[in-house]
Amino acid sequence: ASVPVATTSLHRYSLDVNPLGRDIGMVVGLDLLERLGVCIDFRKQYLELSRERAVTDRPSSSLAPRVPFERWTENQLVVWGSIGAGRRMSMIVGTGLPGAGFGGPYDTFEELGLKPGRMSNLMRGVGTVLQGRPWAAATVPTLSVGSVVGDRVNGWMGSMDPGEAWREGVRLDGLLGPDWFSHRRVTFDWDRHELIFESR
Repeated sequence: ASVPVATTSLHRYSLDVNPLGRDIGMVVGLDLLERLGVCIDFRKQYLELSRERAVTDRPSSSLAPRVPFERWTENQLVVWGSIGAGRRMSMIVGTGLPGAGFGGPYDTFEELGLKPGRMSNLMRGVGTVLQGRPWAAATVPTLSVGSVVGDRVNGWMGSMDPGEAWREGVRLDGLLGPDWFSHRRVTFDWDRHELIFESR
């Protein structure tokens, strides 16, 4: 089947997701991934693609937590979760966020009463390089996405501009970064619109 493609410079995107590495040569979009079986083993840093789109339950995954996701716009997968005992929050599955499990605008962190950590001043330069404004490191005490829960999650305050916070007429609260997925194997069930989380 034909696959739509586009050509553009990926230098800026490379700085966002891999500031200390080489430029990214290609980005695989959701339009293609949705046609394939997709599993990411974050512990082994391994991407598995298969021609079969449907998910066949394995014994290890039959009881694994499943987290519903939604498709917003052409390139965003969104899950719903909460921080502490707070309100329900929408989060982009943002696997390119460097060195953290959660990121968002300062407004989100201030609403939750979270302050920059002691190491924040040493790390503000990362955000300045990536988006031209400082980021601040903060620790998120408890982050829940469906039935998957993590404690003391590394976070980036300011990693999302407030102007990016509205999608599909609904507020977008933050990014769920790669640290959240570490030591997990995540399978995308496109038919059920669910992420299957298996601990490794």
